[in-house]
Amino acid sequence: MLKFVLITISLLVSYPLWAQVDQKSRLIELLEGRVQAYETRFGEKDKRTITAIAQLAGRYEEAGRYEEAAQFYLRALIICKREKGEKHNDTLALMSNLGNVYRELGRYVEAEKLFERELAITTQKRGPEHLSTLISMTNLALLKMSLSQFDEAESLLLRLREIRSRKQGEDHIDTLGVSINLATTYLRQGRFDDAEELMLRNLQVGERIQGAEHRNTLVTVFFLSELYQAQGRFGESEAMLRRDLEASERTQGPTHPDTLSPIIGMANLYTEQGRYSEAEPLLLRALSVTDQSLKNENPFSIVAKTSLAFMYFKQERYGDAENLLKRALEGSEAASGEDNVTALGLITSLAGVHTKQGRYRDAELLLQRALNSQEPTLGAHHVNTLRSKHTLGLLRLEQGRYDDAEKLIVQSLAGRKAALPLTSPVLAQSYDALGRVGLKKGQHSARTIYFFKESVNILQGLRQNMVELDESAHQAFLDSWKETYSNLQRLLITEGRFAEAELVGRMLKETEYVAFVRGNGSPGRSPKIIFTDQEKAWKTQFSRWSDRPNKLAHEISALKNQIENSGALKKQNSFKLAELETAYDRAYGTFRDEVKSWLGEVRELDNAKVREEARSLNLAASERMQGVVAKIGPDVALLQAVAFDDGLHLFLITPGAFKHIEVSVDRNKLFAAIFEARRLIDEGRDPSVSEMATRSKELHRSLGELYNWLIAPIESELTDAGTNTLMLNLQGQIRYLPFAALWDGKKWLTERYELALYTPAAQTDFVEFKGIQSGKAFGLSEGLGQYSPLPGVLKELQYIMGSDSEPGVLDGSYVMNAGFTRAAIEKGLETPTPVLHIATHFQINPGDEAFSFLVLGDGTRLTLSEISRSSKIRFRGVELLTLSACETAIGSGGTGMEIEGFGALAQNKGASSVIASLWQVSDDSTPVFMRTLYDNIVNGGMNKAKAMQVAQMNLIKSEDGFDPFHWAPFILMGNWK
Repeated sequence: MLKFVLITISLLVSYPLWAQVDQKSRLIELLEGRVQAYETRFGEKDKRTITAIAQLAGRYEEAGRYEEAAQFYLRALIICKREKGEKHNDTLALMSNLGNVYRELGRYVEAEKLFERELAITTQKRGPEHLSTLISMTNLALLKMSLSQFDEAESLLLRLREIRSRKQGEDHIDTLGVSINLATTYLRQGRFDDAEELMLRNLQVGERIQGAEHRNTLVTVFFLSELYQAQGRFGESEAMLRRDLEASERTQGPTHPDTLSPIIGMANLYTEQGRYSEAEPLLLRALSVTDQSLKNENPFSIVAKTSLAFMYFKQERYGDAENLLKRALEGSEAASGEDNVTALGLITSLAGVHTKQGRYRDAELLLQRALNSQEPTLGAHHVNTLRSKHTLGLLRLEQGRYDDAEKLIVQSLAGRKAALPLTSPVLAQSYDALGRVGLKKGQHSARTIYFFKESVNILQGLRQNMVELDESAHQAFLDSWKETYSNLQRLLITEGRFAEAELVGRMLKETEYVAFVRGNGSPGRSPKIIFTDQEKAWKTQFSRWSDRPNKLAHEISALKNQIENSGALKKQNSFKLAELETAYDRAYGTFRDEVKSWLGEVRELDNAKVREEARSLNLAASERMQGVVAKIGPDVALLQAVAFDDGLHLFLITPGAFKHIEVSVDRNKLFAAIFEARRLIDEGRDPSVSEMATRSKELHRSLGELYNWLIAPIESELTDAGTNTLMLNLQGQIRYLPFAALWDGKKWLTERYELALYTPAAQTDFVEFKGIQSGKAFGLSEGLGQYSPLPGVLKELQYIMGSDSEPGVLDGSYVMNAGFTRAAIEKGLETPTPVLHIATHFQINPGDEAFSFLVLGDGTRLTLSEISRSSKIRFRGVELLTLSACETAIGSGGTGMEIEGFGALAQNKGASSVIASLWQVSDDSTPVFMRTLYDNIVNGGMNKAKAMQVAQMNLIKSEDGFDPFHWAPFILMGNWK
């Protein structure tokens, strides 16, 4: 998984106005002529000439022409320093200006020297709290942030804030500006609570003093959006960006740079969530504005192109991404030179595109160029350097140079652990990449499992913090990381660590569920997978190795800050700093050696120890799961089925055993067989076809083959355990299979076992419920527009709820057709009802909740999105929710989660259990089936699973000899008791 590099647009929030490009160009031409004239007339040393040179440099800087600005600032500085002395005010001002331009160019080492010297002189000359000293401290602090030296930046900013607060007041604009920079430092360190506290206070003060739409207030709003996005709180981030955008459009107009920042920010947020159709119009709008009114080298123009390229990259439109990145790179290099920070980031991104295109040589040349510039200027531990190193590691992985890939990714990971919060998805990316290296090498499974575990646990923590995600964000998360979960599950199975594999399967299903409901109805705390003792030791080892150089780096930063604040480099500090830097170089070299040695040791590792620890761990986990099943019932078994490319894996858990069985059928063959079985079953809706002997033979053969794969391998275990109720925990397209219709050669599976789907995302409470006597029902029998009539619905509801001439099974009433509205459902749910029965078109489309909906009697749609978000549609007190006319779009890109996901959603909104159907049911048999089902519960005293089994057998053994099409679609989810 390649990480695309985006330019941080927060740096552009307060960027100068760029609209009057032609006017600025004319002014530069005038100043260029003035400099030449003054040099000729007055000479280089004249103060008028120096002033003209400095003014020209300032105009170059304002226009983003940093290379030219640097040349003229340096020229003015040399002259001024020679003629007026280093401590002259003009010399100090030029130091500051040149340092700022060097920072823009990414020439951080040169900028740092200038800022440190300026601060030392200013502190000595004017005192530690003079305004000039505070400005110098601010410049140095911002540079430290650019260098990712956050400890030093924080120390400077804390001191600045204390002085500003004491001298100017906590609510002064300058104090608020320092607070925003400090909050940004906390944000980059992953100290989100500290950052949020500062930003919220700034926002409150800004709104009170300057107004809700003042530019400074909106800058805080923008930074809050970044903070929320970094935490996965995308709903709150979007709200902040929308506020910024709407206010900027009102106050500045639609094409002002202040408006472009939230436009691009909103688009980047949408891109991160996979909402490409919403991101693209915003980015095209931004690009149109920058192309028309700004030059290609303008920072906003560069960011717009880069953001659109990022979106194209995620869509695998690599040619479009490449073209935009090249244009952005041309602009950046024209403005700031070939090796500026932005250009190097774009080079890394372009290398990622080339890697995806298979242009490995081009990618390698670009990455080597980036690293050759980044390491000496930014340092080996800067996040940009680490990103380039990681990207080069991924390139080596694609090239099959696995040892090289491993070393690069491990080195990058060590630095990232120091620079990023431990919950960062970037770290999950690094661990995942190391796991994939192990897979490619086809060996060292113990280590590979450890890396994937680290990645999955970070992702589980991230998912726990994704409550605010909306629309397709959760689906994007699932699409990005599903392979990581699957790789870990497959490896655990290969190593015989079945209980851990079963847990990862449940994690994956919960992730699918959260994606299905778009983050609403969250299943609760995301579990994490446990490490073995050996894995814990590796975790500790790796941290210890990387902690030593990281700790020394912090000490160096603190000492440098102490020296800067004192305004002088004392002799003992000079020696100490040299010692620390030497120790750091030695520690980092030791780290590299230890990692190299560790990689070699693990290659030679006897996995016996790891396997023994894993066996103990899995024994404890399997015993816990056996206890869970035993608590549900002594005659209950739980079957989990998951298919990989190379085979089908069955996990059977009974009160007394946990067993894994591998079946030699690959995933494609299994899924093809399921779809073929569904096709044959669907032919049963036509009576003339269902009675054909050849079709019946094919149906039994198809369902028999699936029985042999899915049930026969565990048949003896089920018999030995005395299983009566079989709960099914299914993954992927296996969920499209009606297990009730599996054929053992003599009987259907429903004739042997009570069946129910186990939905781990719902955290079902399995308790017996007695006394179901009443209910409420809603139905649609009339045709509405594109929706055909459902003539059997009236009979179905009358069988259940009764009619004028005949009592029903349940006490209560039903509402039909025009009376079946959203308001009617909401009113019906105001009073708890044991049974809620809905018979209408229920269209379920994979991955699109806006097009998964119930058709109401007034012709409107009640979407799953509305159900999941509505506070008025809750199923509290509903023991059984039945939807008898589901229409699932099988084969349209779904995985079956859309069926199980609705069941889990309904349970999380209060329903104890849910009955749904896998296909559109028959008008002839469904009323009979439903009446028998409810009669078995109300008058027969049966639990729901038994009642469904008997209702299905009633149709099977009836005189009509109903086909599986009529009785097999119904599935029971949740509390089957």
